[in-house]
Amino acid sequence: MKRKGIKEFILRVLLAASPLALFLALYVVLDPFGVVHRYDGVSVESGDSLERIPNKRYVAVEGLKYHSLERHYDSFIFGSSLSTNFTARQWVRHLPDSAHIYHFTRTSGMCCW
Repeated sequence: MKRKGIKEFILRVLLAASPLALFLALYVVLDPFGVVHRYDGVSVESGDSLERIPNKRYVAVEGLKYHSLERHYDSFIFGSSLSTNFTARQWVRHLPDSAHIYHFTRTSGMCCW
């Protein structure tokens, strides 16, 4: 009798948890917010972009971490959406030729020079 009760309880728990397991599996596969899988950053200067960027800030921070090892950024533009008025192309004229610029705004990440 006890065995049947435990088996029935486990079956009910698994049945109740199956929608959550399905949801988690779909979330990992579809990655609706763009945070599960690795995506390249976005270069606004060159016009290249991803097909979908639901979470631009996350992608921009990951891009900064990934590319900083090879590009060694030494100049940064950080700011709100208003800082998009200052492009890396404009700013590089005021910096040494060896400068590596990263532009990051609050609303979206932008890359590099």
